[in-house]
This record gives sequence, C-alpha cells and structure tokens, in this order.
Amino acid sequence: MPNITLLPTITSVTNATTFVIVDNRLTKRVNYSSFLTQISRDLLNSGFKGDAGAAGSTGTAGVGVIAGGTADQVLAKIDSTNYNTKWLTLSAVSTSGLYSSLTGIPSAYTATSINAFLDVDTVTVAPTNGQALVWSASSSTWKPTTVIGLSSRTTVRATTAVSLAAAATGNYQVAGAKSYLLSKLVTSFPAWVRLYSDATSRSADASRTEGNDPLPGSGVIAEIITTSSALTQLITPGVLGFNNDTTSTSTIYLAVTNKDSVSRVITIDLTILQLEN
Repeated sequence: MPNITLLPTITSVTNATTFVIVDNRLTKRVNYSSFLTQISRDLLNSGFKGDAGAAGSTGTAGVGVIAGGTADQVLAKIDSTNYNTKWLTLSAVSTSGLYSSLTGIPSAYTATSINAFLDVDTVTVAPTNGQALVWSASSSTWKPTTVIGLSSRTTVRATTAVSLAAAATGNYQVAGAKSYLLSKLVTSFPAWVRLYSDATSRSADASRTEGNDPLPGSGVIAEIITTSSALTQLITPGVLGFNNDTTSTSTIYLAVTNKDSVSRVITIDLTILQLEN
C-alpha cells in the first residue's frame, strides 16, 4: 500500500479536495473521490499487516515407535487396541527336514474319492470297468464315459432259438455295435445269412430270392452262403456295417435261411470290430 501524506491538516473535504500520494515509484495528486476509490481497493486487496504474533507452545509428542527391538525384528500388533504393538522375531524358513515337523501347517487333505472335487460327478452315473472321465460342457463336470480307442475284435452270436425247417427263413437280431467292421461269419449248419441296417430294410428285402443281388441303398450290409464243407466265411475285404434305427442302437438285424436238408437250430457267429460307442 502506498505511503499517504496529507498536506496540510484537513478539517473538512469536498469532492474537489486534492490529496498528494507518495509511494515508492511516484508522487501524484488525486481528488477526494479518486482517493477514496484507491484506498478502498488497497485495503480490500492487501489490508493493513499487523506485527507478528508470539510463537505458540510446543505440542504433545506423538506415540511414535515403541522402544526396544533388535536387528531384523518387525513391529507387530498385539491386539486391536490402538498403538498396542510389540517387537517380533520372525521364524527362519526351513530348508531341510520333514514338512510334518513344521508348526502351523494346514490340515492334511483327507478326501478318499475323486468325487470330492466340485467339478467331478461319479455319483449320478457310477463308473464301470475301463471307463474314463470325460468333460461334459452341459453340466460343467467330469463324468465317467466309455472312450473308444484302439479296440479288439469280438464275436457276437445270434441263434435261431427254435428249429428252422429245411429252406425256411427266420428273422433274428443280436447286440453288436452301432457301427462295426465285419471280418468273419461262422454258421453251425449250412445257411443263407443276410445282415441289415434296420428292421424296415429287412422286411423290404424279404421277397428277394437267393442268387439275386440287392439294389444299392436297400439296407443290406452283407449276405453269406455257407455249406456243410465251408461253414466259416472270411469277409475279405472287411465290410462296414451300421445300425440305422431312428435312435441308433447296437442291434444287428439278420435274416437266416436253413440250407440243410433237415430242420436245424442254427447259430451264427459274427466277428466284428466296434467302430462307434
């Protein structure tokens, strides 16, 4: 704020009264109205600065860190009380010895079944011999399932059950596989054997006589004629067969004609390799 000198002593003023203002840069004359404006502005912006006050008293010392402690110790809480701490020496990390000898170790895992895992389900459908756990996206669980890998050939048997008269035909079925490779057929007596993909195809082929080839796409998988001197027939090359039911099953459909001269109960052994579960 500029230094203000009033010359001379003034007992009354008007708007026309002139004041002399002397500051560090210049001296200037202003009328009363301008003087009031400037002095009001200077007081508003900076005001009058008083003398510095006396220094205050020193505050209470803080809690700080408790005394004591040795090298490599850490400060730890004793309980939930504020500032209640102690110096603590951490245990050294063991580099040898038995895990069971350590203190503070978690309890041993005691589950006795893989079904204890949250994403494994061996209860809804119990596993059978040779099955493996396979992921099911629909239930987000591992479930026991038969996995088809490299399998071995097997023999399945169909039997006419009742005696077939000479030249008579009977329809039969045997549990085999949804799809398979047929490599050999053996009959107990001479017979004309036809294999079909489904019962409907077998019925449609019933009127066909021996020696006439079936039409392509008629559902005939294979047909074999055995004689008394050749009851075993190798299928070379092997023939692919499959079940064509609306819902696929392992059923193999057969039609068997007795080619012996007398009535016979005929067994038919099919050597197959399963191709589909």
